[in-house]
Amino acid sequence: MKLKNLPAIVAVLASITATNGAFAAVTENHVFFDPTSTTVNLGDTFSLVLKGELFPAGLDGGSVDVNFDSSMLHADTVSVNSSLWNFASVPGAIDNTTGKIEFTDFAQFGANTTNNLFNIATFTFTAIGSGSSQITLVTNNNDPFATGGNPITPTFSNAEVNILQSAVPLPAAFWLFLSGLGSFAALGRRGA
Repeated sequence: MKLKNLPAIVAVLASITATNGAFAAVTENHVFFDPTSTTVNLGDTFSLVLKGELFPAGLDGGSVDVNFDSSMLHADTVSVNSSLWNFASVPGAIDNTTGKIEFTDFAQFGANTTNNLFNIATFTFTAIGSGSSQITLVTNNNDPFATGGNPITPTFSNAEVNILQSAVPLPAAFWLFLSGLGSFAALGRRGA
């Protein structure tokens, strides 16, 4: 391989990395839902874990607002990981009318999260309408992300929930009615 071709090869590899989810580059100060995409049935209850990763200087804490489509999702609970966030663990205020969870706040003594993957909070929802809903994250400026008193700008990755319309099962009365008709038909043949 000639060295003059190296820039072109690097550009191709960078393009592949940027477009293939399996090799996608992860940015610093990353906050995301796990899973990032999920499919559930109408009526299902499910959880998304808010995680952080690659905070090179660590993370003292922060707060987020979560937005969702209230015609499709009902927020049930928020549970902040209090074993890590031992100074402040505030689940926030759920408003299912507007589709918002405000001021989920978390803080710890010392910025010991560094480059590790860590859990921030678990959000539990119930699917109440069919379709697709984005669940988006924004920093709540009442307590921005920070390390050592210095603000950090996180990179957020939102989640997507696809809600399938459940098939409507035939009620038991229908099957009972059908078996009764079959019995009458059998009796009618025998009597004829």
